[in-house]
Amino acid sequence: MGDERDSVAAEARVRPKIEALARTGLVDTDAVTEVWETALAAPAWDRPPVWIHGDLDTGNMLTVNGRLSAVIDFGTLAVADPAVDLQPFWKFLPGPARDVFRKAVGHDDATWARARGWVVAGSLPVPEDPYFQADPARVTRALRHLEAVVEDHRRHGA
Repeated sequence: MGDERDSVAAEARVRPKIEALARTGLVDTDAVTEVWETALAAPAWDRPPVWIHGDLDTGNMLTVNGRLSAVIDFGTLAVADPAVDLQPFWKFLPGPARDVFRKAVGHDDATWARARGWVVAGSLPVPEDPYFQADPARVTRALRHLEAVVEDHRRHGA
């Protein structure tokens, strides 16, 4: 996380977005920066790589009657750090369910810190980004994700 590779979580992409977001006043960017810097400082995954989906987002997780029924779009399937696939924790689960999920998954604090970094990297609504300009509801969702990540960082740190 954070190097110059072609990734949403590259430092060269994330830092300017945080700076642009700071000018909007939409979110506490000092707190978001703290989450990002904690993710960068977290020890790297030092166990064998695992299969990851890489893009567990709303459009790729299908439900029927409120239950997960399928996961689609395996274009970012890889063998890597499992932190990237923890993003649904903040994007889909309500607060009380997060504690249950965290215990069930059992990852260490460093993995959770890196996962928060992935959410920050993928949830930065900036005015210049046409991806967010086209759908204002995406900005609202992204701000909720950032708030959930900041709250989790304050509760659990790393």
